[in-house]
Amino acid sequence: MKQILLSLGLCLLLIGCSSQPHTPKMEDLQKELIDVTLKINPSGSTGTVLEVYLNQEGDEVNDAEVMVDLWQTGKKAEMTTVKASHLGKGIYEVLLPIGEIQPYEGVYHVTSRGQHVMDGFSITFKEGEPVVNER
Repeated sequence: MKQILLSLGLCLLLIGCSSQPHTPKMEDLQKELIDVTLKINPSGSTGTVLEVYLNQEGDEVNDAEVMVDLWQTGKKAEMTTVKASHLGKGIYEVLLPIGEIQPYEGVYHVTSRGQHVMDGFSITFKEGEPVVNER
């Protein structure tokens, strides 16, 4: 009898611990992937700013977490990860730690609405100004 009660208690404990509080909504999973557009603003008052524009099915995405990994080309071991600030209207901005006029590579990570979207990009320089190249 004790074994049955102990087994039942253990099963209830495992069931309770396995539930996920942040389960995505079914309607979010059925939507199109979040569309990401990158723009670079070299004349930001504090340095080079990467602007990340997010929308899904024509609607602005204002509930995302956006992170950017960035490194100088050939120096991935020195990668830096930067969290974006939300400006509103589906726009997020990241102050890029660019110290030299060298090519850079990066990966953006967007998490929202039960999705994680990521892709690579590169930053090159044309006449001393940074240019973002999406993959």
